[in-house]
Amino acid sequence: GWTESSNFPTTPGAYDRSSNGDVDVFISKLNSNLTTLLASTYLGGSGYNVARAIAIDSSGNVYVAGDTWSSNFPTTPGAYDRSFNGGGADVFVSKLNSNLTQLLASTYLGGSNQDEALALAIDGSGNVYVAGGTDSYNFPTTSEAYDRSYNGGNVDAFISKFDANLSK
Repeated sequence: GWTESSNFPTTPGAYDRSSNGDVDVFISKLNSNLTTLLASTYLGGSGYNVARAIAIDSSGNVYVAGDTWSSNFPTTPGAYDRSFNGGGADVFVSKLNSNLTQLLASTYLGGSNQDEALALAIDGSGNVYVAGGTDSYNFPTTSEAYDRSYNGGNVDAFISKFDANLSK
């Protein structure tokens, strides 16, 4: 989810225990009875950051996708896109370990206008799929994509596929 709270509960050793600014993503893990907070962390840059989807891979790593208005959202070396693309919000996709203590991979995804993630899934081979909406005429596509052109109007749907390290 997301929070504006500077005192949102985090756990010792969490990836990020401090609020980063305006609105932050939070990821929390509770026990099966929802009575114990096992792990909890902030994630975000200094702007508005919203989580919209979460998935767990076969190793227990946690993937989260959403939107960020932050030019300093945390990305990782080797990520597909380490730079904010502007125009409002970019999609982000991030991977944390199961204890929420390490950011394993994190990337931006977007064009020069508004982009938002709405769904996230992981296949049996560990590939990561993110779907959402864009009004970016230059949203990144691949040469073999079904539709490589922005079709105008308010928003086009997109679906993008990454490897497990969010590098391509």
